[in-house]
Amino acid sequence: MKTLTELGDIQHLYTSILEREKMSSTNIGNLVAMPHPFDCGDNKKLRVLVAINKQKILWGDQMAQIIFLFIPPKNQKVNNTKFFEEIYDVFKQTNMTEKLLKITNYDEFLEVWSSK
Repeated sequence: MKTLTELGDIQHLYTSILEREKMSSTNIGNLVAMPHPFDCGDNKKLRVLVAINKQKILWGDQMAQIIFLFIPPKNQKVNNTKFFEEIYDVFKQTNMTEKLLKITNYDEFLEVWSSK
């Protein structure tokens, strides 16, 4: 997680993400986790950073390999439940995990993700 926050230039949110994770794991199953911070800082637009690990890692009490780090905008007043439900449905109802684990670059990610 620390590397992903560094690559996304959101190191200042790292502690908030860890605090949220301590409450309950954001692992949604099927090798996918969706961490997010309690406090999104001064983030002005929705950001989703994606990491696809070469190896599985323990995330909560399950394994994860695909991480969707969700950072909502500071002033967003709508509930983020719909976003989480859509991601959850994609990974529960398709073989998206299997497809994403085979990609090697960003363009392939976009191609696979847009085919959902």
